[in-house]
Amino acid sequence: MTKMNCERFEALLADALGNELDPKDRALFDAHLESCDKCREEFDSARKVIGLIERLPAPSTSSFVAAPRAPRSPWRSFLRVAAVMLVSFILGYLARGEREPASVAIPGLPGVGDATVESAIVSAMREHPERPLLTNTLSAIIGNSTAKPSPSD
Repeated sequence: MTKMNCERFEALLADALGNELDPKDRALFDAHLESCDKCREEFDSARKVIGLIERLPAPSTSSFVAAPRAPRSPWRSFLRVAAVMLVSFILGYLARGEREPASVAIPGLPGVGDATVESAIVSAMREHPERPLLTNTLSAIIGNSTAKPSPSD
């Protein structure tokens, strides 16, 4: 009969605990168990753990079933998108830094040529005082508080 070493014993330990060893390996395993104190302690310890586990109550199946979730509101998705857009806008605003006003060529405004957007708006407001809705809208765009509200608004 061949003698078993501790490495082989450890490799067969799980099978021995489950009573799944063939008779030849079982005989070698038992012989090593009688002659090696370290392996005997390990085997006894493993058997005690298995005994404790077997005495535990079986888990209920209800603990494995996920509780049904309440239906999600469609507003939740909307609010997420709105929050992302708001954060993006704020970060973009903070990252832009100080810049010169944009210069644009505005066709149809004689004598303006290249001008800032604000000066083009002011020029358009001066040229079309008869259109109060346009004047008020343009005033709101540039933040001009001197624009007079029209009676038709």
